[in-house]
Amino acid sequence: ERLNRLTAITWISELIGHPRGGDAVLTFHAEILGAILYCIYDAEKEIRVVAERTNDDMLLLVRNTKTKFELGRLLERLTNELLHKEDVPTKMACLRWINMLMEKRKRDMKEFTESLLPVLLRTLSDPSDAVVLLDLQALSRISLARRENGYTAATE
Repeated sequence: ERLNRLTAITWISELIGHPRGGDAVLTFHAEILGAILYCIYDAEKEIRVVAERTNDDMLLLVRNTKTKFELGRLLERLTNELLHKEDVPTKMACLRWINMLMEKRKRDMKEFTESLLPVLLRTLSDPSDAVVLLDLQALSRISLARRENGYTAATE
């Protein structure tokens, strides 16, 4: 079991970093991210370290890509993890992703705001201060995006 998890997360890490991997994995980004998030809070330190590094690499890949990719499945995965996982590292990783996506694809994220808000508001009650701070950052990005788009309660 341990060897399988370590092999899988190492393979994913190599695929993301491979010169021909990169943007090619964007088609499967939600599934790949699910595997990474599964290992971020693993009992084995070695697996956690590889998973955290792989998550950072995947986050950079998505942040820096010029290729369009679907947000729906990715956000569904992230919100599901936020709602159902109790560990701080997984929640932090999900919130880092949401914040990055809010920054990178501000306009595209607008259509997902209604589904994100309840999850982010619920996360405000998390016992971890670090989780709450990242959550507040995501909420402030939503607020700023709405202000930039001329949103007011009276106009909607």
